[in-house]
Amino acid sequence: MEILINDMPAVLKQKLSFDFVFENRYFSGADAYSMTISFPLKHSAQNLRIFGHINRVDVEKGNLKLPCTIRHGKFVKSGSIAITAIDDVEVKTQFLEGRSADNYASSFDDCYINELELGYPDTTPSSVDASRQNGYDQGAKWLCYPWVNNNTGNVQNDMYVFAHHTSWESSVKGLSFQPYLIYIVGLILEKLGYTYDFTKWIDTPYRHLIICNALPYAWEIKNWAAALPHWTVTELLEQLEYLMNCEFDVDHIRKHVSYQTSHEAITNSGEVTLSRVLDDYSVSVEDAASCKYRERQNFMFAECDHKMQKYHSCPKFIEDHRKFLRQNTEWRDVDTIANYASQVQPYLATTEPYKAGIQQCVTYVKDVDCYFVLRMVSNVIEGHATDLNLPYGTSYRFM
Repeated sequence: MEILINDMPAVLKQKLSFDFVFENRYFSGADAYSMTISFPLKHSAQNLRIFGHINRVDVEKGNLKLPCTIRHGKFVKSGSIAITAIDDVEVKTQFLEGRSADNYASSFDDCYINELELGYPDTTPSSVDASRQNGYDQGAKWLCYPWVNNNTGNVQNDMYVFAHHTSWESSVKGLSFQPYLIYIVGLILEKLGYTYDFTKWIDTPYRHLIICNALPYAWEIKNWAAALPHWTVTELLEQLEYLMNCEFDVDHIRKHVSYQTSHEAITNSGEVTLSRVLDDYSVSVEDAASCKYRERQNFMFAECDHKMQKYHSCPKFIEDHRKFLRQNTEWRDVDTIANYASQVQPYLATTEPYKAGIQQCVTYVKDVDCYFVLRMVSNVIEGHATDLNLPYGTSYRFM
């Protein structure tokens, strides 16, 4: 057996053996790790070069982790080794691979993303052309789309279209932005002094995800972090793995983060043949919300329940149901449609449905920017059939 620590071969005890545990990160959130591995310090100049004089009281220990590779025949594992106990004779350690090293002691656990200073772009309306907003593939780091305040129903970044040109409404005094998720994650890692490789993230449609939780311009909070949840960096990466079905591999020693899809990680992991099973257990995978298996986790979105929601969603409702409407009619102003409604003639619904006209349709009134439906509010009994040259019966008026 050979163990390399910090690229130097360590001196091992005679007949060294230890238990090595493999775990499935998709169920336990951990990768492989070892039980205690002891290295001699006394009379071992090589190990003292590797670990330093960590047995001395005046030496700062902290959460010391060093890069480590274990080789034994065809068995090869690379990760880090953490020091768990020290005395004058030996140092006790634990080998940690991948997610196990991150779980042991992570600098990300004490850093909250909404407490970082991440900056913010220029908020003046003239800084962004409303009619020409580039996407991520064109080099954009954020967008500036209209959005509705979930508490008040007020529209931020309001726009209007005239002569096929989009402009900001005169009421817009300042802009608020929706950053691309990939940009913000990279910005957070840079602030912490980490490098990253998101090449494989860029190759997926998830590069277009934006953070919609924006802040109103009037609040004058110019920091991306203020709109982020109170999560640690560890929690952020964990939630993104659920969302995008991916893996973030964090190397705290080299301060580097890489991305790969879960499908790629599973494919590259290969197959493991168990020749001697010491213990076994079973896991039930369900579609229920309580299921912990990542591939079956579901996501839900909050309902928008402010008073203005019905008003804002009306155009989308009309567009989604256009094929079910007999026709769409447009009126110049309220007076015009009111005048029409006052002149609607009675008709017999049972035998003359063709006379209903627009009374059965959704109509749009331009000057108030609203949709209306003319509906029956009363029915009247007609006189003798000779009065309207119609059969005696019930007719309807619409309003």
